[in-house]
Amino acid sequence: MFIKTKPIFKRVINAICLSSMIALGSGYGVSNELNGQKPDWAKNNYHADSGLDFIGLSQLWVAGVVQAESKSIAEACTNGLGKVSEFFSVEIASKSTSSQVVVDDEFQGQFQVNTDKISRIQLQGVGVSDSYSELVQGGEYIQSYCLYRLTPNQVANIRQNIETEKKEIRTLVAKIASQLQQQELSQARISLALLKAKKNVSVELVHELEQVLDNASKGIINVNLAFEQSTYHVNDILGMQLQANQNLFLYLFVDDGRLINMLLPSPAYAFNLIKKDDILMLPSHQQRQKNNLYKMPVLDDGAVPKLYVIASKKRMLTGFAKSAFNRYLVNDKGAYNAFIASCKLNQDCQVSEYELPISQSSPRFLINTYDLKINQKQIANYNASLRSKLTVQGFEFLNHGADIQMLINHKKAYSKKFDAEMFVAELNAMSLVKGKRQFLFKIRFSNLYDEARTDFYLDSLLESAVKKLKTKAKNGDLSY
Repeated sequence: MFIKTKPIFKRVINAICLSSMIALGSGYGVSNELNGQKPDWAKNNYHADSGLDFIGLSQLWVAGVVQAESKSIAEACTNGLGKVSEFFSVEIASKSTSSQVVVDDEFQGQFQVNTDKISRIQLQGVGVSDSYSELVQGGEYIQSYCLYRLTPNQVANIRQNIETEKKEIRTLVAKIASQLQQQELSQARISLALLKAKKNVSVELVHELEQVLDNASKGIINVNLAFEQSTYHVNDILGMQLQANQNLFLYLFVDDGRLINMLLPSPAYAFNLIKKDDILMLPSHQQRQKNNLYKMPVLDDGAVPKLYVIASKKRMLTGFAKSAFNRYLVNDKGAYNAFIASCKLNQDCQVSEYELPISQSSPRFLINTYDLKINQKQIANYNASLRSKLTVQGFEFLNHGADIQMLINHKKAYSKKFDAEMFVAELNAMSLVKGKRQFLFKIRFSNLYDEARTDFYLDSLLESAVKKLKTKAKNGDLSY
């Protein structure tokens, strides 16, 4: 359907050079007294030296028209307006079907006097300069004259404004054509709205482009996407809304330069058919419940993470993505690239690419609460030491951060290998997510037993744990 519309674009763009709509608006001047002294400009032999006087004429039957003089002047000024439009090679907007069209410098058709002709805009500095009425044919008719007198500077400014807007109109039309070719319907609608705002754009042109856009919308796949946040930071959950113009199967991938994650379908939410005009929220409720989330990772220098949205009218196979813990990862990039390429070649499939709006500022690592127990007991000085070490590593303490638990169990144990008493300890780190413990990591520690060095051993163990927690946070593995 889209290919059939291409000749229209060529014709429409060419039409821009041929016509544009201008309407001139201003109040009408006060007429001289009927049959008073006739001004020179209203005489038959008058010729303006500048060539910039435009005179309209009208004649009405006095007995048949109420307020004949004012109506006659109005018609005369409308007629004069046509001559101004002829001079500038433009078209006057009209309530009626008749209108004056000027193509380049050649006037096409005769101007028809019609009191329904009205101005859509006002050209700056253009207005009625004078008017005159007289009784003719024994007083049965009133004949009116209306003068538009322009200066060379006015003419130069008006021509410049018209040409400037013609260029803007041409640019917008070409942009709309390109956007439709790229199937960017939302952007094309925005461009069309900007085109409509142009004062001198042809109404017929706008209607024609609207029809082209409507026809394209019926056949072209279109998926609107909006991210939940304007900017994402490391460890933020990627969230979005999607809406399609028809029933489609959606496949979403994020390529961060290291891994390609498949966000939809996913282990927690395999249903990837979106119905026409429905809104799909990601992560879905099921994905959030099962912690099947994509969090912004720490990126390599210069890396730009990208989201790929594949929309297809038919279900597609994704055997190149395999389950990895609670998500799908692409493990066959060759097959993945072939999947993308085949979609681009299929008119029933569309590939859209988005750069993720990720901040380049340093990531923030947030802690809401922390709890340390050593051999099932809380010890104040060790809790203070843990907080200090977390602060040194760049963690901030805010009420919307992670809830961390660390459990240390230690004892004295005999080692046959070393034939000595040993200090043996194990640290387990966990985070609380929605009231449930999520295991983070385990650290084991051993050294020759020396009761005097117990505090040193425990302090070293905490130091290692905080550094490992920082690594987890950088990699996006610390859930809030």
